[in-house]
Amino acid sequence: MAASYITINPKDQVSYLVVFIHLFFKMRIADAVSRVRNLARKYGMSLVDCACIQLNLPVLTGDKAWTKVDLGVKVVLIRD
Repeated sequence: MAASYITINPKDQVSYLVVFIHLFFKMRIADAVSRVRNLARKYGMSLVDCACIQLNLPVLTGDKAWTKVDLGVKVVLIRD
């Protein structure tokens, strides 16, 4: 009996690759967010807040709680 192979259209191969890359990065971000989430939870930060922190960009916020946690990113208050 000859081996049978599934052939995939090149367009579909690209689509599958994009989905794989997307899922891979979602898992990596989810892992990183979970580490920050445990630290930030006691300051009332949401899961979305923690995801934004993981972008490693300066954070503009009106929430003073963000300044009380060492998040590893620059936090800039936009109001007093």
